Order: sequence, then structure tokens, then C-alpha cells
Amino acid sequence: MRRYADLNSLMNNLIQALRKKYPDWSDEELEDYIRNVINPLDPTGIEANYTLWIILQLRNNQISLPEDEERVKQLLKYYDLNKKKVSGLPKDIYFVDFNELENMINELKEKGEIREKSLREQYEEIKEGVKEIYNDGTYRILECTTPEAVVRFGRGSKWCTTDIEKAKEYLEYGPIYRIFVDGNPYASLNYVGIIDVMDRDLEYDDDPLLFEILCMLNRGGYSDIPDDYVDDICVELAAYSDDPEVLLELAKDEYWKVREFVSENPNTPLEALKILSEDDDKDVRVYVAQNPNTTIDILEQLMYDEEWEVRWEVARNPNISIDMLRQLANDKNEQVRIQVAANPNTPSDVLRNLANDENEQVKFEVARNFNTPEDVLRELANDEGAYVRAVVVENPNIPVDVLSVLLKDDIIWVRDKAIEQLRERGIEVECSIIILSKLELDVNDVLKCIKENDQKSCDKVFSQIYAYVRGIVYSKFPKYGEDMVSYIVSRVYRLLKRFYNPAKNPNPVIFINKVISDSIHMFLKDQEHYKKELEVGYIPKYIDSFDIKIVIDEIKNKVDYPEVIDMLLEGYTKKEIEEKTGISFYKIDKMLKQLKPVIKRIIWGIL
Repeated sequence: MRRYADLNSLMNNLIQALRKKYPDWSDEELEDYIRNVINPLDPTGIEANYTLWIILQLRNNQISLPEDEERVKQLLKYYDLNKKKVSGLPKDIYFVDFNELENMINELKEKGEIREKSLREQYEEIKEGVKEIYNDGTYRILECTTPEAVVRFGRGSKWCTTDIEKAKEYLEYGPIYRIFVDGNPYASLNYVGIIDVMDRDLEYDDDPLLFEILCMLNRGGYSDIPDDYVDDICVELAAYSDDPEVLLELAKDEYWKVREFVSENPNTPLEALKILSEDDDKDVRVYVAQNPNTTIDILEQLMYDEEWEVRWEVARNPNISIDMLRQLANDKNEQVRIQVAANPNTPSDVLRNLANDENEQVKFEVARNFNTPEDVLRELANDEGAYVRAVVVENPNIPVDVLSVLLKDDIIWVRDKAIEQLRERGIEVECSIIILSKLELDVNDVLKCIKENDQKSCDKVFSQIYAYVRGIVYSKFPKYGEDMVSYIVSRVYRLLKRFYNPAKNPNPVIFINKVISDSIHMFLKDQEHYKKELEVGYIPKYIDSFDIKIVIDEIKNKVDYPEVIDMLLEGYTKKEIEEKTGISFYKIDKMLKQLKPVIKRIIWGIL
């Protein structure tokens, strides 16, 4: 069938063809209908390559207008774009009717063989969806806001967003930023974070300069990259940068977490530390007080901080002066005084005063301090607190005559430590093992230890338990020695403290005897496995639900953020925990890494 290259020259034939459908219409009405209704559906426009075909489909009742206008328009667009490249399409459209052609196109679309947009349309879409926000000749950063732009500028990478559907999902949360280095795709930034060309997380060490560019672009207001995208990048920059100018700029950042990491960074310049020492955020000031670069004048200012945690860090800082230690020794907060007592630079006269502190932990640290004078150690050797006396024994400055006196201490582990110290000094001590045939405990002492946490009662009770267990082990299982003793006693201690219920069992001695019996059985049953696992650093498998509760509680007691442990057990990710609690992702990660050996020690202590 003959076709014409111009709508005007074709018009007479088109009118005649359409008259068979509408015989009552005038020529003017038919022409007007062709120009304003039918020809606009033809993707070739004035060339009218498909206008006659549309009329034929209308005349043969294959289509209805205006109901099928959109279907006809889309079908002819796909056909015109693909007829020369797709083998499944007829070269001459006049050999097929509308329904046949529509079925062909749909089948090919399902196979992914149909191109739906012209090159010009694709170019315009890409052009509208991309904006260059940075270009220094090496690094080039593009902001992509349409799926087409995201996919186009992701070519040559392994980014998941090179898939058009994935790109659409990610764009629901905001733009995607494509980063190029020397013209090659290098990194992609979105609300999730920054990833390299292989779709892996990019870290500061991989490209410090890029992190600096992104953070400074955002913080300096030179780009529209959202703060949420860059906050973590700026945090890493604050934590690891060694550039004084960058750190000084970040010390003024609005995001508290950035300032916190700047205050902790050992490369932070003095000017930035001075700014941060007056920060409204307590944790920022805490890290300034902790920073080894913090000078005495800044520490003197922080020494009067209203938050005790700040003063506590001041007392720990290696740059603190003797005069400052003297002042902090009178601090109203016991934790600060504890730290002064523990500081290896605290002078002996200050330690002498702290030895009379009402807080036992303060005296404990005085007893441990190598600067503590001999007369103070003699005094502490008679302290009511067994733990104070036990740590006095370990101080290398304690005289031999005091150690000899402590051989008669009421608490067995104090006596044992005194024996060890004397033997280390070359003095042999006759030591007989105390064997008790029966465990006799004062129920009132046990209950005071459990309910009131009375230290004197606890020392008395566990000294008796220790002697009783030691007698059993050394009389019946001597080859296991102190390993078995400490295993049983520590298990009794933990279970009694945490799970003994006076309402259910009025006599705690029965409970204690049962735990001792069970512990002996478990130790012997698992001995071979226990030894083998201990050698290779594994954890024994014999842990019941009773013990798991203890493990979790002990872990929470060992960490700075116990709520993180609860949230991890509930299934929250580290990122979700950070969003809900404000605790740094990096702090959570660091805490979990440090927990691995702690968990092993806790479990070994229970089993």
C-alpha cells in the first residue's frame, strides 16, 4: 500500500478512507478529525507514516476513539522505536491489526527487548535529573535525582542502584550522589552511607581527602547534600583527621557527636580544645579533660566543672599538677576522690589523708598506690574491709612484719595472699589446709549479706564457704586444686547473690549446699572438655538458661551502655540503636569488640 511523506498530500486519501466510518460527515469535519484527533496519535507527526493505519483500525472496529487514544499512542511509539532493531516485529505495520501488534509488543516487553524511550527522551530525562555540585579537576560530584540519571552515572560500577528499580527505591529517601575520580566512577553517597565502586562501605582510611571534601562542602554550605548523609562522614573525619585547620573548623560544628570526636582526637590543636572546654555538651568536656594534649590551664578550668565525670577525667589526665590533685582530693564526689587515690602521681601526704576517707573504694585505691607510705599501709592492714586488707598485702611497699600479722587474718584469701607475698620475698611459710567436715553458717549472716549487701557478713560467710570447699577439693580431688575451688566458690557467689529467694527457701544453707554439689558434678563431668576448650580459647558448651541470665547481667555490668545490650538482644541493628539512643555507632562497635574477651572470662567464672 502506498504511503506519503506528508500529511497534506495524504489528506484526500485519508478523508476517503475515514468517510467509510463516518459517511454523514462533511469533508471539513473529516479533515478536522484527522488533524486534531487521529494524527496526534502518530509518533511520526506531519510525516503521517501511521495515520492511515490508525484510520483502518478505527474503521474495522479494532479501536475506539477517544477511549483508546493512550493505548494507540503508546503502541505506535514502541513500534516506531523498535521496528528496525527487534526481529519479532513486522517491517510493514499494514500486515497486522491493532490487537495482533499489541500482543507482539507486550510479549517483547516481558522479555525486556522493547526500548520504551527515544534517545532524545532519555537524554532529556538524564539531563533534568543530574546536577554537578563539585569539580576540582580530580574529584567530581554529581547530584542525581531521577532513576535514569542514577543508572546512567553508575555505569562501570557494582553499585546496586545501577538497577532502575533499586534506584527508584533509594531515591524515595533523597538524592544519590555519584563521585568520580579522574573521570572514573569511584563512590556513591546516599542516606545509608558512602560506598566504593564495588558496593562496599568506604572508610576514612580509604580516602581521607574525599571525606574532607564531602564534610567541608556540606558544613560550608557549598552544596545541598543533606546533613543526614554527611554526619557520619564528618564524625569519622573528626575522629581520624590530623589536619589542625579541619579539626578547628569541626570543633564549632553543630552536631554534638562531631565535636565529641574532635575533643577525643589526639591531633586536635590547643585552640580547638579551648573552644571545646566550654562546650554545652558534657561528654565533649569529658573528652577534652581526657585528651593528652590538654594543657594545665584548660585542666584548671575543667577542675571546677559542675559534672563529676569531667572532674574525674581531670584527675586521670597525665598533665594534672600536684596542686590540682591536692584540691580534687577534697572533691565532694567519691568517684573523683577514688581517681585521685589511684593516680600514680598523687603525693604521699594526700594519700595519707585519703586513707581516712569514709568510702571503702577510696581506701582500696590508696592501699594499691605505690606512693602510699609505710605507716599508712600499716594502718590499712587493720581496716575493717577485707578487700582493703587483701590489696594492702599486694603492695610491694608493705613491710614483712605486717605480712606476718596478716597470716592470722579472719579472711582466708587475705591469709593466702600474705603467704604468696612472703614466699615471693624468699620467706617460706608453713601453711596447713583448713578442712571443715560440715558447712555451718549463721543464717542471719547469710541473709544480711544477700538482702543488705553487708560487707562484713559477706566476708564472714564466703570465708567459711571458701574454707569448706577447699577442704572438700583438697581431700577428695587434690589434682584439680585451686582451679576447682575458685570455680565452685565463684559459682556459689553468683547464684546466691542473684537467684536465692528467701520466700521460697528460708534456709540458705540448703541452697548453698545444693549449688556446691551441682558445681562439683558439673566441673567433673566437663573436666576433659573444660581443659581442652580452655587451651584453644573456646567457651564450654554446658551453659543452661539459669547461667545465661547471669552472663547477660554480668555483661551489662561491664559496659558503659547496658541499654545497648538489651536492644541488641531485641534485634535492633547498631544503626537503629544509634538513632534511638544517640550513642555513637563507633562507640557501640568499639564496645562490642572489647566485650569478646570479657564474655569468655564471665562464662568461665560461672561454669
